[in-house]
Amino acid sequence: MAITSMKYLMLILLLGLVFLAANGQNSTLPNINLDRRSNVDYVDSLINIGKEFLRNTVSKKSSPVTDISKLEALSYLATMYRYRSGKRDSVLFYTDKLITLARQIKQPSFQLKGLYSNALYYQITVPNYLKALEYCHEALRLIDQAPTMKIEIWRFKLIMGEILIKLEQYPKALTILQDVKHELENMTDYQKVNIEKFQFHYVNVLQQIGNIYRIIKRFDESEKNLLAAVDQIKNTNSATSFYYLYADLGELYYHTKEYEKANNFYAKAEIEATKINNINQKRYVWAWMANIYHLLKHHDLAQEYAQKSIASGGLLVTQRLGYKALYGIFESKNEWEKALMNYKEFHRITDSLLTRRKLTEAISLQNQFELDQLALRSRQAQEIEAQKLVALQKQAELDRVRAQATQDALTAQTIEMELKNRLETQSLKTQAQRIQNNQVRKIKELEISELSHRLALQQRTQNFLWIGTGLLVLLLGGIFWYNRLLSFKNVQLATKNQEITEALLRGQTTERKRVAAELHDNLGGLLGALKMTTNALNANSLRPQEKAIYGEIVSMIDDANAQVRSLSHNLLPQELEKHGLIPSLERLVSKLNLGSKTHFKLEISGFSQRLNPQTEVHLYAIILELCNNILKHAQATQAFIELHQQAHHSLLLVSDNGKGFDFGSNAEKGVGFQNLQERARILGNQLMIRSQQGEGTVISLKFNQLNHA
Repeated sequence: MAITSMKYLMLILLLGLVFLAANGQNSTLPNINLDRRSNVDYVDSLINIGKEFLRNTVSKKSSPVTDISKLEALSYLATMYRYRSGKRDSVLFYTDKLITLARQIKQPSFQLKGLYSNALYYQITVPNYLKALEYCHEALRLIDQAPTMKIEIWRFKLIMGEILIKLEQYPKALTILQDVKHELENMTDYQKVNIEKFQFHYVNVLQQIGNIYRIIKRFDESEKNLLAAVDQIKNTNSATSFYYLYADLGELYYHTKEYEKANNFYAKAEIEATKINNINQKRYVWAWMANIYHLLKHHDLAQEYAQKSIASGGLLVTQRLGYKALYGIFESKNEWEKALMNYKEFHRITDSLLTRRKLTEAISLQNQFELDQLALRSRQAQEIEAQKLVALQKQAELDRVRAQATQDALTAQTIEMELKNRLETQSLKTQAQRIQNNQVRKIKELEISELSHRLALQQRTQNFLWIGTGLLVLLLGGIFWYNRLLSFKNVQLATKNQEITEALLRGQTTERKRVAAELHDNLGGLLGALKMTTNALNANSLRPQEKAIYGEIVSMIDDANAQVRSLSHNLLPQELEKHGLIPSLERLVSKLNLGSKTHFKLEISGFSQRLNPQTEVHLYAIILELCNNILKHAQATQAFIELHQQAHHSLLLVSDNGKGFDFGSNAEKGVGFQNLQERARILGNQLMIRSQQGEGTVISLKFNQLNHA
């Protein structure tokens, strides 16, 4: 009979399983594509599917199969509303129904799903970390009562670890997340298959661990975990996961100053953000890329990305990064007004974020205190439960003794045992009351200790601030005094250097005069005497070969005499002292055009009177040196010398159509160029040179028009 009943029961169970499988196949609820979770229409379509499924289930007759389907629908709707912006409060409505129904029909696994959904809601949607942790603790107590669900512990540990990250308790968070990682890695393949989106959760754990290591500056460990996370999802098409991992790797390499690597990963993150079509994510990536391009000195690209990142608003963190990049870019370009404007915006947003951070820190302190209180209450509850258990055990023992006494003893003995039992119960109540009073006293002592600690910490912080402010004032005063002293000494040194330079140039001018006079008077006179002596010879009395040599000697003497006169004139032409700069330049151009392949053209305008002699000497020396450089190096066919007097200054332009040169290569190092720049500085400015290979050269100098004689 027992065997027949067992077979009948097994047959009914088998038919029920077949029916459940058939219903599950006809009513499968679709999984959400996380890359489309920000698409309201898409999420609404999934919610409508869930509601239709729930209506169909409710309309059917109640049975174990329909009850399970109803729980699945409630769980599905709670999950979908978590992604529906504007209607996320509906999560609590459906999770409350899910938990209530799961308790009624004794389905702890669905009750656990409801607790998990509520914990996520208070962790992410409406941040209330204390409530989230309370749901986690309730879930852990439920798991203790149902050991078969211990495999789900990791979910709630993950939430606790992420909350500790928000509270900036990184060592504790790292310990918990390492435990979660270890539990996930040690699961069997069968267990992994039965966990929805196992790979997504494992990648999330690796990513959180990598970010903690980056925050505590253990960059090698951070890189190891983040790259492991990328390797885990390389065969998937989850653009959202790729975006966050690439962005985290970009930030890691930015902090390690590997800017090329950082830029590559942010470029990948930009591609994934484009797939998701999330403008805020793209702006965030652009802001980081702008800062990297600025550090790589690609200022135009940096400016382009920075302006895209702050266009049409966006998140404050993104705007802060964008204005920081723009401030640095314009500072590098010496565009100080724009740099100051962006610097102000950067500081405004920074101050706003600092205010938020201070508020967050205050909330974190409050949350930490509440967490400690929660832990204390939890321990107290456990102690009370243990005491109740001991009391129940004692009660059971007393009941057993009383029952034995009832069987073996008389009525008087039974009454005596009852009295003893009452006395024992009263004693236990008294003991429990005493323990409860002690616990209340300890809680009050803890509160007083916490307040005292906060007051001491506040006083210590205030003292440190006063001391730091005083030291900062002293340091700034010392720096200001030292800067003033350095500025004074630099001015003195610059004045002395200028005096020395001017003295050297005056000496060079004097030496030019002396050398010109020596060449003209001594060497010129000697060559003249030599020519007279040669002319005294009777050329007709010489043999033909000797006549040829004689003619060559006379020609060489004439050539030497001409070169001496030219050299003497170029060193300091007499016209420069007698008639001024303009006649000297006209004579110089005429001489240059006689024998060179380069045709020089002189253009002078606006000068009604002579400049002072020193200015004329410096200008003539500059023009002469530049003309020599054109003849030696430019390979030009035309050259122009222009001297114009304008409203507030005078302008010298020397240009040619020659081969040009790379000014940054060796030009600045030559002694000739340094002498030119020194003479230009004495005239109140510096030479401006524009030249490119194959496009000629233009050299300009502005000088004060008040340098008149």
